[in-house]
Amino acid sequence: GLMILRDIHDLLQRILNKGAFETPLFQIPGIATAAAYLAGDAFGSIFEIAVPRRFTLQSITFVDLDNEKIPKDVVFYTGIFTPTADNAALAPAAVDLLKNPKVITIAAGDFVAFNANAVATVTGIELPMECPDGKLRGQWVTRGADNIAAGAIPYFSISGVIE
Repeated sequence: GLMILRDIHDLLQRILNKGAFETPLFQIPGIATAAAYLAGDAFGSIFEIAVPRRFTLQSITFVDLDNEKIPKDVVFYTGIFTPTADNAALAPAAVDLLKNPKVITIAAGDFVAFNANAVATVTGIELPMECPDGKLRGQWVTRGADNIAAGAIPYFSISGVIE
């Protein structure tokens, strides 16, 4: 029943999109402006984005409107997980680590700076993902001392190939 309809939906989506997709840019939720972050702190609250149920993650883009160019990790989960409060040391629960999270790093060298902002795109990720409910969840972690200005909350997007 429902599983067959989802499989048909995924197949039609793959045919119509020729297998590729890209999300719109999403603002990272829950970031406190004018707050001092430390390396290893959760950078915002959890996010949830609609994705195909099965796909291969190809790339991630991070739009840094504050031109800080500080490395970040994003921890992806394919199910519900316990979040860490924004601006607190990221501390995944053991039960959540057993849910097989995936981590993607955006290094300082991935950023291209412009006048007052920067963009980083990491490509060639080739990470198979299976999201049974069609939702990819995650949380960002900073690897430096961010201090985001008001109006400069960063954005991100992902792209992939539908399986």
